[in-house]
Amino acid sequence: FDAAPRDAVQGRLSPDTAQALGRLLAHPADSAGGRMDPRIFTLPEDIRVADAVERLRTRPEYAMYYLYVVDREQRLTGVLNYRDLLLASDEATVRGVMRSPVVSLPATARGEVLLGQPAWRTYLALPVVDEAGVLLGVAGCMAQHLKSRLLEKVPAVDLVVGPDGYRDLPALLDQARELDHPTQLHLAPA
Repeated sequence: FDAAPRDAVQGRLSPDTAQALGRLLAHPADSAGGRMDPRIFTLPEDIRVADAVERLRTRPEYAMYYLYVVDREQRLTGVLNYRDLLLASDEATVRGVMRSPVVSLPATARGEVLLGQPAWRTYLALPVVDEAGVLLGVAGCMAQHLKSRLLEKVPAVDLVVGPDGYRDLPALLDQARELDHPTQLHLAPA
């Protein structure tokens, strides 16, 4: 988007969504920072497992694949899967049950560094960090992985755009309007 249309669209968004979009636009479109979803669920490393489970229950909307653990400066220090969290002792600390070190992508990663990361063969999503190790977001296409479930739960979906598809939104909307079967799900190209 050019500056004027972008600002007009951002002005109509909720503050949280506008802030997330601003974080994406701060990075080149073909970089990990430009392709990430900045809305992620994090856990502090120094809380008890029981407290972590309670936080997850009260704010599950951004907890998609993995639970990322951060220190007080928001630097990525570990990762948890749901199974590890739920099977851990309530009194254990998150630091004591997390997995570390974590494979992550630098926000500046592009081209082969981004797409050729061997961890993509193992993980559905990878955390994106800045040069200081601060967790910025997660790269991975939730829409692609959830496609069939989205169609089952919301059969009237015309268009789903992944976190890096917003840049092509005008063209994608035009394509969705031209469909003979508006219930088809179309994803932005990766």
